[in-house]
Amino acid sequence: MSLPERIGDVLERADDEPRVRAAWEGTRARVAAREGRPRRAPIVAAGIAVAAAAVLALVVVPRAATPVAEERPDAPGPLRLDDGALPIATEAIASPRALVLSDRSRIELAPGARVVPRANDGAQLGLALERGRARFEVTPGGPRAWTIDCGPVQVRVVGTAFVIDRSDARIRVDVERGRVRVEGDVVPDGARVLDAGASIEVALARPIEPTPPPIATEPEIVAAPPRVRAPIARAPSRAWRAMAERGAHRDAYDALAAEGGVAATASRAAPDDLMLLADVARLSGHPEDAVPPLERLIGAHPDAAEAPLAAITLARIELSLERPARGARAYERAIELGVPRVFDAEVRAGLALARARAGDVEGAASAARECLARHPSPPHADALRALAERGPR
Repeated sequence: MSLPERIGDVLERADDEPRVRAAWEGTRARVAAREGRPRRAPIVAAGIAVAAAAVLALVVVPRAATPVAEERPDAPGPLRLDDGALPIATEAIASPRALVLSDRSRIELAPGARVVPRANDGAQLGLALERGRARFEVTPGGPRAWTIDCGPVQVRVVGTAFVIDRSDARIRVDVERGRVRVEGDVVPDGARVLDAGASIEVALARPIEPTPPPIATEPEIVAAPPRVRAPIARAPSRAWRAMAERGAHRDAYDALAAEGGVAATASRAAPDDLMLLADVARLSGHPEDAVPPLERLIGAHPDAAEAPLAAITLARIELSLERPARGARAYERAIELGVPRVFDAEVRAGLALARARAGDVEGAASAARECLARHPSPPHADALRALAERGPR
């Protein structure tokens, strides 16, 4: 039994980001209750704060085409993935992901993009692109009407290929095949028809960032001789946090760059800010920049409730960057810090497979046996059993 081609797939499941987020939010709530402080509002998906006044409707009219895989009228059930499972919320963490559906339609997510099913039956497939860039290739001639909800923009599809790139500041649509009609008050002349090869970019009204309160200064004291007053140090801007907590990770990343970058901010951040900084980096498509805040959280705040999840996230990033030895060390640290039960099987399986990729045959065998002893049916069980037989007992 060969190892998985991408070890990151051990943890990069379609529902993994929601599970990490749920575990983190539960941890934050428990910490807040223990310390007697108000719980922060949960971090929400990108685009919720986009002004609702910018309302568009995109209607896709397909060009004539030979159906690729037209479904039978007597098979009107929901679309499924190529492995038979129903589609669920999916995010590309640090590398692209592709979803192939049972009608041979295809969805390709760029790093940081997240798509969530809203409706799926014989008549319709409704998806929400919560953030990022995604390419949709819809098999023409099928019985379902596809709808992709991007907040102020909806794309209705019969059969075509197009790309949507969504951020808080804009939505861009590029048509590869078929025809798209774009309508709305913010569209030039009220409507625009796009044929294959054409594109449109619509600027969205952006929410106004709250102005930080002014820092109080001491009254000037007149004295002789006059003294030179040192400038008052101002606290770093918190605008990036407001952006991140509403899901505008790209904007938050740009705001942090103006203040010295993610690493510089991480050097003076609190534990929960460190996790949020890592989210900003990886969900804006900069996984390498997520490493410093995660490493600082694990190293400087090992007793923080967020530390185990930080180690898991760090391992996933290292594996996506093809650094299995570093990924294995992050898994080891996660286990030392106390992995949440929901992730234990995947973390231990990931440790074994990462060690194998790094050339540590004996360590991989030991980790595989430990994982199988704790979890009879872990992810990649066959590969783990093969590894368990390789090393000395």
